[in-house]
Amino acid sequence: MNPKSNAMPPYEKHQLLNVKRDSLHFKHLPSYAKYLLDSKLKEFAAEQLTLSGELKIPLLRFFEEWPKKKLLQFTITSSAEMLTYFSKNNAGEFIDDSVKRWFENQLPMISRDEVKVEDITLMNFVRRKIFRLFLPGYTSNVRIFSSILEEIDLFTVEFESRCFKLIIELQQGFYRQAQALSHLGNWTWQITQNKLSWSDEMYRIYDLEPQAQITFEDISAFNHPEDKDFVTDQIQQSLHTKAPLDFYYRIILKDKRVKVVHSRGAIDVDAAGKPFRIFGTLQDITEDADRKKAEAKLKESEEKFRTLANTAPVLIWVADADKLYNYFNKGWLEYTGRSMNLEIGSGWADGIHPEDFAHYHDTYVSSFDARQEFIMEYRLKRYDGEYHWIQDHGIPRFSSKGIFEGYIGTCIDIHDKKMAHELLEQKVKERTAELKNLNLELEKNNSELQSFNYVASHDLQEPLRKIQTYSNRIMEKEAGKLPDTVKDYLQKIRSAAHRMHILIEDLLTFSQTKASDHNFKLVNLNLIFEEVQTILRHAIDEKGADIKYPILPSIVGMPFQLQQLFANVLSNAIKYSKRNVPPQIQIRVGIVNGEHLKNINISSEAEYYKITIKDNGIGFDNKHAERIFEVFQRLHGRHEYSGTGIGLAICKKIVQNHKGYIIADGKVGEGATFSIFLPVNLS
Repeated sequence: MNPKSNAMPPYEKHQLLNVKRDSLHFKHLPSYAKYLLDSKLKEFAAEQLTLSGELKIPLLRFFEEWPKKKLLQFTITSSAEMLTYFSKNNAGEFIDDSVKRWFENQLPMISRDEVKVEDITLMNFVRRKIFRLFLPGYTSNVRIFSSILEEIDLFTVEFESRCFKLIIELQQGFYRQAQALSHLGNWTWQITQNKLSWSDEMYRIYDLEPQAQITFEDISAFNHPEDKDFVTDQIQQSLHTKAPLDFYYRIILKDKRVKVVHSRGAIDVDAAGKPFRIFGTLQDITEDADRKKAEAKLKESEEKFRTLANTAPVLIWVADADKLYNYFNKGWLEYTGRSMNLEIGSGWADGIHPEDFAHYHDTYVSSFDARQEFIMEYRLKRYDGEYHWIQDHGIPRFSSKGIFEGYIGTCIDIHDKKMAHELLEQKVKERTAELKNLNLELEKNNSELQSFNYVASHDLQEPLRKIQTYSNRIMEKEAGKLPDTVKDYLQKIRSAAHRMHILIEDLLTFSQTKASDHNFKLVNLNLIFEEVQTILRHAIDEKGADIKYPILPSIVGMPFQLQQLFANVLSNAIKYSKRNVPPQIQIRVGIVNGEHLKNINISSEAEYYKITIKDNGIGFDNKHAERIFEVFQRLHGRHEYSGTGIGLAICKKIVQNHKGYIIADGKVGEGATFSIFLPVNLS
């Protein structure tokens, strides 16, 4: 087999790795990327570094010696490059170029083979989280907000998929190299680092104890004096021509014994065509006295290959130059439940699903004629008669003289993965249809709600205003002529009309506190509390209330609704105070994690600001802690305390609009505590 065929083919020949760029043309992500590029680039890069450090991402180990300033500048440059691709709606091209640089070993500080699945997963986790972090500052439009999140997720899934495919490709490449070479003694020489890696068999051949590090000069010292120049010339010629190594020479061991060895190897080059690694085998052929012994060794090597193939966790096949198959490993025969005699030649093709045969045949023949590597998927009948999807990966085989000898291939069962993917696609379609129907229903409900608002604000208010107007006129102009009982009745009419007016206004407020078309922006809660105290100034001064609160955070929310929320809670604390006892209201704030909050319907993975408002008022029986947030629920008579019983229901709805939670805790005669949980990062 020609060792040249063992090297990884050029990137352009890996059609499986080429992304479908048209599928990554986004509607909103380019504008968001342009915003980050123009306004938030340095913060975007700095947040990536901070989160990467907190998560202890393994890739950072390659940059441990870099100064922080240099690492930040590198991150800014790479972030700018990525955002530039996105702003031009070239996410697919960004993935293609990134994977190509990785594939061609052009990553800064990192060798292609050192990148692991964990690195890809954590890197994409950081990237997704940082994209989400800056999104509230870019848009308050819920639909655009959600669309950008979906586009980021689509990009992330495609990027991870491409990277995972490449990792598999690299691993299969090393497996092919190992198959193509003798397995007696394996070695690798990292040229630029002058670092040798040996298998145990290599130490046995040289009669050495295993060592941690061996250099090229160390083993050169064992070369026979008459062969030293020859060995050097063979290596230099191979490095110059990139041709494989294949020569015989002698070595002298420490005990003066002489061995004859057969060295074979192949050269890896970087993107610039410069050799950076040689890997190969060394075979001890000292006892091969004649050709028959050499042939016996070859036969033994083939048997060992078959043993290796039969123990491999994949299905393996071999085909000759005539396109007919001559070998299947044990795994294949057990998978299909057929004998070697039935499978060899083209008999195995009887197991291909009839609908997939034409695709298989066209791919196999065209690749075979072009001597090109191929990867394809088709359904193959198993031992139980069921058809399962498999992935077939074939590579051409060449002799040491470069003569084409056929193909060798491996197959893996991907049925469960493919079925899961198809099921996921079906669920996505069904869920999309459900969401579409829900959106239509929501639009219908919103339309009905708007109609109700009009009726409530116009049709109900109009007769009420007339009742108030005429009763006021009677009291003003005819009061002297009316008996006291009539005056009392009129006063009750005016009072009832006033309560009805307030009730309608509160109902309107409650119905308009909805969760769509929000004007979300960054809100300073300190300013909100100052505005609330101004609104409640008369009640505060009248009751002598003392309100204490610390420096409060800024959150993403709707200013007007947050003002309503805290105004209602503070108003209740003042209203329900003890007779002749000035209200004492204490406000505290802290950050809690959702996973530590039991029996509360909030995200366990998110962080929340916990804002508590505690008073020394009349309190309430804690069995009513949930009931007080329902519409029209009052714990006291209307003559004792004014109100409609809607205020706390409005508070609950506002908090829900902000994806938070509100709870109350009270004790009769001792006061009440309201705890409000609002997300630190609203998404």
